[in-house]
Amino acid sequence: MVLQNHHCGVYGQALYVFPVCEGGTVEFKPSEKQRAMGATSHRNKSISKSAEKFREEAILARQVKHGEEVNDKGWKVKGFSLMTALKTCAAKQDLYQGSKIHADIRSSGLLEKDTYLGSTLVSMYAKCGALVRAQQVIDELPVRDVVSWTALIAGYVQHGHGKEALGCFHQMQSEGLSPNAITYSCILKACGIMQDAEMGKQIHDEIVSQGLLERNVVLGNALVDMYAKCGVLTKAHKVLDELSTRDVISWTALIAGYVQRGHGKEALGCFHRMRSEGLSPNAITYACTLKACGIMQEVDMGKQIHDEIVSEGLLEKNVVLGNALVDMYAKCGVFTKAHKVLDELPTQNVISWTTLIAGYVRQEQGRELLAVLRECGARASLQM
Repeated sequence: MVLQNHHCGVYGQALYVFPVCEGGTVEFKPSEKQRAMGATSHRNKSISKSAEKFREEAILARQVKHGEEVNDKGWKVKGFSLMTALKTCAAKQDLYQGSKIHADIRSSGLLEKDTYLGSTLVSMYAKCGALVRAQQVIDELPVRDVVSWTALIAGYVQHGHGKEALGCFHQMQSEGLSPNAITYSCILKACGIMQDAEMGKQIHDEIVSQGLLERNVVLGNALVDMYAKCGVLTKAHKVLDELSTRDVISWTALIAGYVQRGHGKEALGCFHRMRSEGLSPNAITYACTLKACGIMQEVDMGKQIHDEIVSEGLLEKNVVLGNALVDMYAKCGVFTKAHKVLDELPTQNVISWTTLIAGYVRQEQGRELLAVLRECGARASLQM
């Protein structure tokens, strides 16, 4: 006997045949169609889960639309959907849409039921740069956790507000919450912004006592960067040497620290050592090393890096690297090459021209400076 499935509006033969045996029992046997589908059963399970999720959201939408009472499961589905939407708003920097979703959340009372949703809301405002609003949201949350505080701290750090980030960190700890690795990484950046090496050292001690450096290269890099930005370069180098795993970000943080303090020789030494460990520079590494070449008047080394950058096609999409090249050649007094590089840049900005002009000023090349100023003015008038 073959069953027909018409009940749900899907027509076709049933997947199973149920022959009636002697004694009135029913023997289950898969049909040919079912056996053929056996190989795709795993894939079908995923599709079924997606369909079930879609069905739950459709039911929820109907309940909300008609003012029906939504059960706990419904609230969870709605909360999940809103979190996804808030993350999209954060990625697109869409503060307007994010605010509308916030209004929906407030009217539905979801923040009282979903801690993760509150953290996602804080993160959305923080990533959009609406830090006052993010602070207001976290202040109004019925329950705050390390995730919500870390989202706000990360937002403050992202926009250069180190003092506010440190204040949030202290308040979080006063509420009895323990930082996680992401919190520590963000707060180390705040210490770097504020040049607060003492606070950074306290965080360093906490991280070591918890054994976090042994398995987290991001934290190690944040420590190197913090000490480098605070000018404690000996400590930064020591931390890097003791890291169980080093990467291009670790080395670039240290190179940038040396360059920032005018230590070109040490920066170039780090660059060569990084290469000896089999690590390839990124655009930021190249930009920092070009500055070191300018400090040391190492035009030959700068030319080698220039060739590498061109061979990797980096100049086509990175104006910062182009400006670093102009600056390096200008500081080395090779103005013909500096001017040629600037002329060949696919994108120029005011920094490109200012860098070349500053080079002429340093070398007291008055006549050439006047020529460059006239050229710069002529190009500016053409673009108006």
